[in-house]
Amino acid sequence: MIRLRRPATVPTTLRNRGQRAKDDLCFRYDANSAGYDSGEVKFPTANNKIYGAPSVKKELKKCQHNKCCYSEAKFVRDSVSVEHFRPKGAIGQPGSNKKQYPGYYWLAYEWSNLLLCKAGVNSAKKDYFPLRDESFRATNHHGDKSLEQPMLIDPASEENPREHIRFHNEEPYAYRSSDRGECTIKLLLRHPDLDEHRRTHFQRLRILKRALEELGDNGNEEKREVAAGIQALLNAAIQPDAEYSSMAIDLLS
Repeated sequence: MIRLRRPATVPTTLRNRGQRAKDDLCFRYDANSAGYDSGEVKFPTANNKIYGAPSVKKELKKCQHNKCCYSEAKFVRDSVSVEHFRPKGAIGQPGSNKKQYPGYYWLAYEWSNLLLCKAGVNSAKKDYFPLRDESFRATNHHGDKSLEQPMLIDPASEENPREHIRFHNEEPYAYRSSDRGECTIKLLLRHPDLDEHRRTHFQRLRILKRALEELGDNGNEEKREVAAGIQALLNAAIQPDAEYSSMAIDLLS
């Protein structure tokens, strides 16, 4: 996982249609807060034609380098899900089937709450959003979410995910025993298909690294050209737009 820079300019569909939809949800809540808090009354399904509009996805793909916001796997002809970092419908806790209502309904169309991820990762995250201290949770649009201390790492926030998660070979681990790193790895970075794909990518990079070491600084012109080509590939592997770049940084640093 790497730090992402979401554009400051909010897509027009979110500023217009999204704001109206948000205002409607907030009005509904204020008219029957007890019903929504108990879960007896549910909000209408959020309109994915607004939060998942092509213009929204386009901007997210661009700032995410066409990669899953969490796993760093490239989007290649597969299902792309618009991820709500704070879940919009209900809030779940790992290891429990109990749901807390309502979810962060007022953030369903909020630009700062939207990301893109692989469908499999989105399914694994579900509606989990654990906090360090539940007493600070914003339970409605009158609350202050800035007081929350999420256990999951938001790659598009001001913090650098690499302060919490790094790699030993192809395996992510909690850097400096970060409990937030451990929680994020458990919920977002463990998926059989992605684990296998990341492992394959790691093996390719490791072979290239070993080949470069074997070539060394000596050799004829042809070998120097080969070494330069390998070095260029390895340099590209640690760039933000490269697949699994955080893993590559730890392998090649």
